[in-house]
Amino acid sequence: MIRKQRSIAVDNLVVSASIGIYPHEHEAPQRVRLSFEADVALPDSLSDDFSNVLSYEVFVETARAMVLERHFNLLETLVDVLADRVFSDTRMISLRVKGEKLDVFEDAESASVTVILNR
Repeated sequence: MIRKQRSIAVDNLVVSASIGIYPHEHEAPQRVRLSFEADVALPDSLSDDFSNVLSYEVFVETARAMVLERHFNLLETLVDVLADRVFSDTRMISLRVKGEKLDVFEDAESASVTVILNR
């Protein structure tokens, strides 16, 4: 039996988030870059109907809404919660979410955390 799947991704979505453990990090939002990649199970017969696909738009909308909800002390927490919310769609076989704080170190592009979920 052939198992059909496709990968969908959103790369380098930049959002403003209230994040960090230090007092100065509570004063203003910080730039966080998020990337998602999911393997999605495909039905036996494909169609060109939007309602039959898992849209990458779900990643973007979920991330944008979530960072407005609260302050996150840790990037790890933000990425874990985001991955759990997005992975609730049972069509996903696997999900990889990478979060990067962009303005942490002057001499580094970012500091990052990646979480991987599999069924």
